[in-house]
Amino acid sequence: MPRAKKVRGVTRVAPGVFRVRVRALNPATGKEVSRFETLEGAPMAAAVARKAELLAELQEELRGPAKPEVQTFRTYATSWLDATLSSLAHYTGTRYASDLEAHILPQLGDKPVSEITGLDIRTWQAEAARKLKPNGQPYSAESVAGWFRIFHTVLNAAVADGVIPFNPAAHIRPVRSHAPEQRRLALTPAELGQVLALAREHEPAHHAFLATLALTGVRHGEAAALQWDDISEADGVIHIQRSATRGVVGVTKTRKTRVVGLSPALRDILRDHRRELIRQQHPGLAEGWVFPVLGKVPPGASPDTPPPVTLRYHTVLSKPLARLLKKAGITRHVSVHGLRRSHVDALRRVGVDAVVEHATVGHSGDRMREHYSHVGHDERRVAAEGVARLVLASESSVPQSTVEGELRDANGSQTGVEGV
Repeated sequence: MPRAKKVRGVTRVAPGVFRVRVRALNPATGKEVSRFETLEGAPMAAAVARKAELLAELQEELRGPAKPEVQTFRTYATSWLDATLSSLAHYTGTRYASDLEAHILPQLGDKPVSEITGLDIRTWQAEAARKLKPNGQPYSAESVAGWFRIFHTVLNAAVADGVIPFNPAAHIRPVRSHAPEQRRLALTPAELGQVLALAREHEPAHHAFLATLALTGVRHGEAAALQWDDISEADGVIHIQRSATRGVVGVTKTRKTRVVGLSPALRDILRDHRRELIRQQHPGLAEGWVFPVLGKVPPGASPDTPPPVTLRYHTVLSKPLARLLKKAGITRHVSVHGLRRSHVDALRRVGVDAVVEHATVGHSGDRMREHYSHVGHDERRVAAEGVARLVLASESSVPQSTVEGELRDANGSQTGVEGV
């Protein structure tokens, strides 16, 4: 009979009996490990097949359990953003994505989330504070603090998802601005009234929009996305249900709807504005928008293509407002967002209840109220004098009504938002 072919690692010890031997290198120790097995009543082919199986089993045993894939900060942040985008306002989601990609991921994106330490974050923050814009100017402290807040938010989400046990940024403070308090400026009620009066005469195309911002305190995007159905003259309110950013309509910043008051003064301004849209036969009126504008015709379109209806961008009012401030003799810089601050100040000056203010303006608490308020020197002076008179009452008896009267005088003669 012909002899069976020899196979390395398979030895016939008796008719129908084979001894199988396999060897593999242990990656942990670098030493060779062997395994043996005896097969009875099996042909050579079965022994050869069993050798391959036994070798695979040994190699798997030596490798041990599969190590979980290391999740980098880039991987987690990208997946978190994809899952969160649908719940964010369009501009907020776009800003999160661009800030992550430009200012956070280049330095810490390839580091495992579980290995990010407080020192890593402080080092990143220090380098971010030294970064320069393409024009060579440094980024503001507010910008760096905004990047830190995004970083902090992503790490908080990683804790909630069980990726890391704690947030290493929890006890780190964002970069603080050393700018003077007046950087976030607002207009006094008298100045705001003067600006609106000038707008009616010199910037009629922007008057109604400016008045809406000033007399309701709504955000620019919320005013841009207003529809006529949102305005209830019978109830004297405006329903804030959406926001527009760069012409894209989405949810409000807080993802909540709210109701703001409609004063008779603003009601009349909006009535005049609507009559003007009707006189112009503005196509945006048919779509229901309160403040529609005409966009640019797409390149390559036929000459008779009408311009599309779009909504106001946040930059449209910057130059008109600057011109109005100059005409009013107001030399300090007040941004368009400063109109919202001005409204918050007016609410505080007329003694509006904090609960009503929060519901109207959309602030979540007293911290944001303080952030938006600008207390004038006259208010500080009268408050200090009132405390001194109260403490030193035994030496100088001043009726409390006198102090309250001076506080009212310092707060201005306005008796309500309509007078702004």
